[in-house]
Amino acid sequence: MVRRAIVMTLVGLLTTTGCTVSFNGDDKDPSGKETPHATAPTDDKGVEVWDLRTPPSADDVGLRSGKDYVGYETRKPRRVRFLLPDDHELTIDATLVVFDRVMHKDPADPTRPTGMDFRMAPMPLETAYKVMSTSLKAFGMGTEPVDQWRQDIENRPTSGVEANHRVEGGGNTKIGYLTVGVGGVFDPVNRDGSAIIKYHVNLYEK
Repeated sequence: MVRRAIVMTLVGLLTTTGCTVSFNGDDKDPSGKETPHATAPTDDKGVEVWDLRTPPSADDVGLRSGKDYVGYETRKPRRVRFLLPDDHELTIDATLVVFDRVMHKDPADPTRPTGMDFRMAPMPLETAYKVMSTSLKAFGMGTEPVDQWRQDIENRPTSGVEANHRVEGGGNTKIGYLTVGVGGVFDPVNRDGSAIIKYHVNLYEK
Protein backbone atom coordinates (compact mmCIF):
# COMPACT_ATOMS: atom_id res chain seq x y z
CA MET A 1 0.00 0.00 0.00
CA VAL A 2 2.86 2.35 0.83
CA ARG A 3 4.70 1.48 -2.37
CA ARG A 4 1.63 2.13 -4.52
CA ALA A 5 0.96 5.46 -2.79
CA ILE A 6 4.49 6.66 -3.51
CA VAL A 7 4.38 5.79 -7.19
CA MET A 8 0.88 7.16 -7.81
CA THR A 9 1.80 10.46 -6.17
CA LEU A 10 4.85 10.71 -8.40
CA VAL A 11 2.98 9.93 -11.59
CA GLY A 12 0.28 12.47 -10.80
CA LEU A 13 2.69 15.30 -10.15
CA LEU A 14 5.11 14.61 -12.97
CA THR A 15 2.43 14.53 -15.65
CA THR A 16 0.61 17.72 -14.70
CA THR A 17 0.30 20.46 -17.28
CA GLY A 18 0.63 23.13 -14.61
CA CYS A 19 4.40 22.93 -14.55
CA THR A 20 6.76 25.67 -15.61
CA VAL A 21 9.46 23.64 -17.30
CA SER A 22 12.93 24.55 -18.50
CA PHE A 23 14.68 22.44 -21.13
CA ASN A 24 18.45 22.65 -20.96
CA GLY A 25 18.11 26.08 -19.37
CA ASP A 26 15.83 27.48 -22.08
CA ASP A 27 12.30 28.17 -20.87
CA LYS A 28 9.30 27.57 -23.13
CA ASP A 29 8.21 31.19 -22.68
CA PRO A 30 10.44 33.37 -24.92
CA SER A 31 9.31 36.50 -23.08
CA GLY A 32 11.09 35.29 -19.96
CA LYS A 33 8.12 36.26 -17.78
CA GLU A 34 7.61 32.69 -16.61
CA THR A 35 11.28 31.72 -16.45
CA PRO A 36 11.99 30.23 -13.01
CA HIS A 37 14.95 31.74 -11.18
CA ALA A 38 15.75 29.35 -8.36
CA THR A 39 18.32 30.55 -5.84
CA ALA A 40 18.68 27.26 -3.93
CA PRO A 41 20.72 25.17 -6.40
CA THR A 42 24.45 25.67 -6.69
CA ASP A 43 27.02 24.22 -9.06
CA ASP A 44 29.76 21.97 -7.72
CA LYS A 45 32.09 21.17 -10.60
CA GLY A 46 29.22 20.48 -12.96
CA VAL A 47 26.94 18.88 -10.37
CA GLU A 48 23.59 20.60 -9.70
CA VAL A 49 23.25 20.78 -5.90
CA TRP A 50 19.95 21.36 -4.06
CA ASP A 51 20.28 22.09 -0.34
CA LEU A 52 17.22 20.71 1.45
CA ARG A 53 18.72 20.61 4.93
CA THR A 54 16.31 23.39 5.87
CA PRO A 55 12.84 24.07 4.38
CA PRO A 56 13.21 25.94 1.05
CA SER A 57 11.19 29.06 0.30
CA ALA A 58 9.30 29.80 -2.91
CA ASP A 59 12.16 32.03 -4.05
CA ASP A 60 14.67 29.29 -3.28
CA VAL A 61 13.08 26.98 -5.84
CA GLY A 62 11.83 29.59 -8.32
CA LEU A 63 8.16 29.02 -7.52
CA ARG A 64 6.30 32.11 -8.69
CA SER A 65 3.17 33.65 -7.19
CA GLY A 66 0.04 32.08 -8.68
CA LYS A 67 1.86 28.90 -9.71
CA ASP A 68 1.48 25.61 -7.87
CA TYR A 69 4.33 23.84 -9.64
CA VAL A 70 7.75 24.60 -11.01
CA GLY A 71 9.88 22.05 -12.85
CA TYR A 72 13.37 21.79 -14.27
CA GLU A 73 13.74 19.24 -17.05
CA THR A 74 16.59 18.36 -19.39
CA ARG A 75 16.46 16.06 -22.38
CA LYS A 76 19.66 14.37 -21.25
CA PRO A 77 20.27 13.24 -17.65
CA ARG A 78 22.35 15.63 -15.57
CA ARG A 79 24.20 14.97 -12.32
CA VAL A 80 22.13 16.24 -9.37
CA ARG A 81 22.94 16.10 -5.67
CA PHE A 82 20.40 16.59 -2.89
CA LEU A 83 21.70 17.60 0.54
CA LEU A 84 19.36 16.26 3.23
CA PRO A 85 19.11 16.68 7.01
CA ASP A 86 21.23 14.61 9.41
CA ASP A 87 24.19 14.45 6.99
CA HIS A 88 22.32 12.38 4.38
CA GLU A 89 22.77 13.12 0.69
CA LEU A 90 21.73 11.56 -2.60
CA THR A 91 23.42 11.97 -5.98
CA ILE A 92 21.67 10.74 -9.13
CA ASP A 93 21.44 11.41 -12.86
CA ALA A 94 18.09 13.22 -13.02
CA THR A 95 16.05 14.39 -15.98
CA LEU A 96 13.30 16.19 -14.05
CA VAL A 97 13.04 18.02 -10.71
CA VAL A 98 9.62 19.39 -9.66
CA PHE A 99 8.52 21.44 -6.64
CA ASP A 100 4.88 21.96 -5.70
CA ARG A 101 2.55 23.26 -3.00
CA VAL A 102 -0.58 21.24 -3.77
CA MET A 103 -0.94 18.40 -1.27
CA HIS A 104 -0.24 20.59 1.76
CA LYS A 105 -0.05 24.26 2.66
CA ASP A 106 2.32 25.47 5.35
CA PRO A 107 0.24 27.62 7.74
CA ALA A 108 3.35 29.62 8.63
CA ASP A 109 4.10 30.37 4.96
CA PRO A 110 1.47 29.20 2.43
CA THR A 111 3.69 30.32 -0.46
CA ARG A 112 6.51 27.89 0.12
CA PRO A 113 6.79 24.49 -1.61
CA THR A 114 5.69 21.49 0.43
CA GLY A 115 6.39 18.71 -2.06
CA MET A 116 9.17 17.70 -4.40
CA ASP A 117 9.50 15.02 -7.07
CA PHE A 118 12.42 14.00 -9.23
CA ARG A 119 13.08 11.15 -11.59
CA MET A 120 15.66 9.45 -13.75
CA ALA A 121 15.53 8.30 -17.36
CA PRO A 122 14.48 4.70 -18.12
CA MET A 123 17.26 2.22 -17.43
CA PRO A 124 17.91 -1.53 -17.66
CA LEU A 125 16.19 -3.48 -14.91
CA GLU A 126 19.43 -4.65 -13.29
CA THR A 127 20.64 -1.05 -13.17
CA ALA A 128 17.34 0.00 -11.60
CA TYR A 129 17.82 -2.54 -8.82
CA LYS A 130 21.24 -1.07 -8.06
CA VAL A 131 19.99 2.53 -8.18
CA MET A 132 17.11 1.80 -5.82
CA SER A 133 19.44 -0.04 -3.44
CA THR A 134 21.89 2.87 -3.40
CA SER A 135 19.06 5.34 -2.84
CA LEU A 136 17.59 3.38 0.05
CA LYS A 137 21.00 3.22 1.70
CA ALA A 138 21.46 6.97 1.19
CA PHE A 139 18.17 7.46 3.03
CA GLY A 140 19.38 5.26 5.89
CA MET A 141 17.11 2.36 4.97
CA GLY A 142 17.63 -1.33 4.34
CA THR A 143 17.45 -2.84 0.86
CA GLU A 144 14.54 -5.22 1.53
CA PRO A 145 12.21 -3.21 -0.77
CA VAL A 146 14.56 -3.94 -3.69
CA ASP A 147 14.48 -7.66 -2.95
CA GLN A 148 10.68 -7.60 -2.79
CA TRP A 149 10.41 -5.62 -6.03
CA ARG A 150 12.76 -8.06 -7.80
CA GLN A 151 10.76 -10.99 -6.47
CA ASP A 152 7.48 -9.45 -7.61
CA ILE A 153 8.89 -8.89 -11.11
CA GLU A 154 10.40 -12.36 -11.41
CA ASN A 155 7.21 -14.02 -10.16
CA ARG A 156 4.76 -12.01 -12.25
CA PRO A 157 2.37 -13.89 -14.56
CA THR A 158 3.82 -14.72 -17.96
CA SER A 159 0.53 -15.01 -19.81
CA GLY A 160 -2.91 -13.44 -19.78
CA VAL A 161 -3.88 -9.86 -19.05
CA GLU A 162 -1.90 -9.72 -15.80
CA ALA A 163 1.32 -10.37 -17.70
CA ASN A 164 1.17 -6.76 -18.91
CA HIS A 165 0.49 -5.20 -15.51
CA ARG A 166 3.06 -2.76 -14.17
CA VAL A 167 5.07 -3.90 -11.16
CA GLU A 168 5.82 -1.22 -8.58
CA GLY A 169 8.11 -1.27 -5.57
CA GLY A 170 9.90 1.03 -3.16
CA GLY A 171 9.89 2.46 0.33
CA ASN A 172 9.91 5.67 2.32
CA THR A 173 11.26 7.06 5.59
CA LYS A 174 11.69 10.20 7.66
CA ILE A 175 14.87 12.28 7.51
CA GLY A 176 14.66 15.32 9.74
CA TYR A 177 11.63 17.37 8.66
CA LEU A 178 11.44 15.44 5.37
CA THR A 179 9.54 12.34 4.36
CA VAL A 180 11.46 10.82 1.46
CA GLY A 181 10.46 7.96 -0.79
CA VAL A 182 11.90 6.08 -3.76
CA GLY A 183 9.73 4.06 -6.12
CA GLY A 184 10.48 1.79 -9.05
CA VAL A 185 8.15 1.06 -11.96
CA PHE A 186 8.61 -1.88 -14.33
CA ASP A 187 6.18 -1.90 -17.25
CA PRO A 188 6.24 -5.15 -19.28
CA VAL A 189 4.32 -3.44 -22.09
CA ASN A 190 7.50 -1.58 -23.05
CA ARG A 191 9.08 -4.89 -24.09
CA ASP A 192 12.58 -3.47 -23.56
CA GLY A 193 13.25 -4.71 -20.03
CA SER A 194 13.65 -1.18 -18.70
CA ALA A 195 12.40 0.43 -15.50
CA ILE A 196 12.05 3.96 -14.11
CA ILE A 197 13.16 5.13 -10.68
CA LYS A 198 11.25 8.08 -9.20
CA TYR A 199 11.46 9.97 -5.94
CA HIS A 200 9.00 11.94 -3.82
CA VAL A 201 9.86 14.25 -0.91
CA ASN A 202 7.42 15.88 1.49
CA LEU A 203 8.95 19.23 2.40
CA TYR A 204 6.32 19.81 5.05
CA GLU A 205 6.01 18.34 8.52
CA LYS A 206 2.60 18.65 10.15
